[in-house]
Amino acid sequence: MWERTFGDHDWTAWALISLSKIRLAQGDAAEAVSLAGRAVQILKIVYGPEHAEVRSTLNLQASALTALGKP
Repeated sequence: MWERTFGDHDWTAWALISLSKIRLAQGDAAEAVSLAGRAVQILKIVYGPEHAEVRSTLNLQASALTALGKP
């Protein structure tokens, strides 16, 4: 719903990050990787590729990949 309403907006990214964290906590690391990846794409558009929030979200994605056994 956020993506349809706001598109590539930081609010959409924050919603995706939250969902990614929830999915990771629930043990659905594959979905967490996907959600975090989409959030990274949006954050790069909104803030630029070197922004701290991009790095933070990449760390979240890396944690999900590690949970899948793909460090």
